[in-house]
Amino acid sequence: MEKFQKLFEDMEVKSADMGQSLDQVYQGSLNQGDVDNLIKEVADENKIEMDKEMGEAGRGPVGGAKEAKADTGSIDARLNNLKNT
Repeated sequence: MEKFQKLFEDMEVKSADMGQSLDQVYQGSLNQGDVDNLIKEVADENKIEMDKEMGEAGRGPVGGAKEAKADTGSIDARLNNLKNT
């Protein structure tokens, strides 16, 4: 049992050291400009028009918004109908 506990503690220390080392490697090493350039390069290689396909993101209603308004109207009508009875 002591041998298992010792191995477990050693593994825990090694895991913590590895985590700290990886944090230091990745911390601040990714430049957003480099990431954007890489995405653009991959998109160009695959003939993907990122601006065209993603440029409209966040502009306008989400699909199904018209149906939701229609449902609200019918619910209001049903509620008014119930109130009148």
